[in-house]
Amino acid sequence: MPSIEGKHDGRSILLDVAILAARDPMDITHRVYTGLLDTGATKSWITPRVINDLQLSELGKETVSVATEERLVTTHIFRVGLFPPTINSVSMPYVFPEIVGCCLKQTIKFDVLIGMDILSQTDFCLQKDRSWKLQFG
Repeated sequence: MPSIEGKHDGRSILLDVAILAARDPMDITHRVYTGLLDTGATKSWITPRVINDLQLSELGKETVSVATEERLVTTHIFRVGLFPPTINSVSMPYVFPEIVGCCLKQTIKFDVLIGMDILSQTDFCLQKDRSWKLQFG
């Protein structure tokens, strides 16, 4: 079963994430961005930079609860890919089915927030020694 693993810094898990348009399921053309795993987010989020890079159309608007408030955000349909270890210098992402995600206006170190819509399709393990493992497939 494909997997990725690493060590977190005590605060966050950042990793390379492929984002793909949802227009053609056979098209694996993608862009790689820094992603943050967030078990507290029900949906995945992408920044305007990702939306512009992939020319994603707005799907609609949705009211979401974030921390202490509700916000009206734009939604977009896209696919997320995660990278298993490189085999023979080739690294192709494991691509999940399309999802409806939200536009994330503010960012610090990442352009993609991976929420439970993706994480619930995996086996995620976090250990006391700060190691983590994500199995998918």
